[in-house]
Amino acid sequence: MKKTLKNVVCLLALVAITAPSFAAIGSSAHDFSGASWNTTDQDICGVCHTPHGGAAVTGAPLWGHDQIAGTGYSMYVGTDMDWGTAPTAPDGTSLLCLSCHDGTLPLDTGGAATLMGAVNAAAVVGPDLTGSHPVSFVYDTSAAADGEIKTADATINSYLDGGAGGKVQCSSCHDVHNTAAVAGLLRVANTNSDLCLTCHDK
Repeated sequence: MKKTLKNVVCLLALVAITAPSFAAIGSSAHDFSGASWNTTDQDICGVCHTPHGGAAVTGAPLWGHDQIAGTGYSMYVGTDMDWGTAPTAPDGTSLLCLSCHDGTLPLDTGGAATLMGAVNAAAVVGPDLTGSHPVSFVYDTSAAADGEIKTADATINSYLDGGAGGKVQCSSCHDVHNTAAVAGLLRVANTNSDLCLTCHDK
């Protein structure tokens, strides 16, 4: 009896901890539980994660989605960046985003070979990243020749892939789990450019 009660208490604690995440992602752009193309994983988490046999991917526990190689991309080359060494390919968590958003891999691993373009053409980034915010570069105040990037603080570091001294990735601006419940899966609302001004000092 005591063991059963202990198990019930543990289960309720787990539900209480994870409930906000489910509530946030439910009905968001990343809730694929009812998608017609989702033929194998009808739960909210199953398209990206698997409880067994997941890949060891930093920043993505139990990753269960197909992964891209990260080659064949054209990276941001704006003259406004003082790179040091400019990134030649996306890496880190940006590869996880691109595994759907570059439009070359099926959305549902092991299911119907449905590509992003057939579901939401506007969400396809493609391999040309030259016109997007740069990703996969180390956040450093020297990254802007004009000196208009803020010195990293606790908030900025929490947005970087790898934390302090880490890299700016897609996930630096976007929260794939919609924890903040902001349109566009943003980390914070960009009212008055608030999101941009987290890092940029204009």
